[in-house]
Amino acid sequence: MDFRGRVLEHLGEYKRTVLGVAESGKWRGKCYSHILPETMMTLNLIEGYRGELWEFLRHRRIKLHGRFHHLNSSQAVCFNFFYPMLAEGVTGLLLDVLQCGSEVFDGGEFEYVSPLDKTNFDFRIRLKSGGRIFIEVKYTEDKFGGAEDDDVYRDRYNGTYKPHLAGKIRDGVDPYQALIAHYQLLRIIAHVDLSRNDRLILLYPKDNLKVGREIDHVMNRIVSPALHDRIKPLTWESVLQDLKREIGRRSDPSDRLSDRFVNHYKEFERKYFSPARSA
Repeated sequence: MDFRGRVLEHLGEYKRTVLGVAESGKWRGKCYSHILPETMMTLNLIEGYRGELWEFLRHRRIKLHGRFHHLNSSQAVCFNFFYPMLAEGVTGLLLDVLQCGSEVFDGGEFEYVSPLDKTNFDFRIRLKSGGRIFIEVKYTEDKFGGAEDDDVYRDRYNGTYKPHLAGKIRDGVDPYQALIAHYQLLRIIAHVDLSRNDRLILLYPKDNLKVGREIDHVMNRIVSPALHDRIKPLTWESVLQDLKREIGRRSDPSDRLSDRFVNHYKEFERKYFSPARSA
């Protein structure tokens, strides 16, 4: 069974045994075991922070994706990972596990919409230095996605992306063809402003080999080496390992994290990265 198949099987079992939901949800008229009924979509938020996170999303009017009731929703993964860090004010810890510990947090936004081209970023962090960290979250998606080679996208390239990709593409690589082949990834990279010390973090599961290969290809064949220290591909597993290590180091009672916080990330790992599905 491939990575996606293992995940969906695990999440179907999680829905039944942990969430106590036997009813399958629907997508395009078909029932699936890993999908919640839409009336139960709040259960896709992990229990410890569920109520306040749901209210946060409502208050901020954050638009939910059409597949938010799918337990493999990468948007739900994003909310479940980043929100407790904001709620508990441990943003230094967040930057540490994202390997940006030399920076100082100055704010964060879910579903940030770029004024450049209306791109939606899963999460954006503002830094005291004036830089930004753009974060793209992947879970079971098998690619970033390309675009059609037509007049619409050629005009979009010439009018929007061409100047923002200048100096970011290797010599000998056609920037337009690279954009068409890897549209989602390249349009994100176009936002990385070197003069502002911007960074891009790509979060994906280590077993999602297709996404990992696409990232490797773009980094090693398309993106200029000058950007390599600004773009960090990180696996979820490595981030969670670093988080557990940082939590374990906080032995001083004045610096200790709440049981709710610690238990939340144990449940996060259980839900999304259970060892049971890695066999």
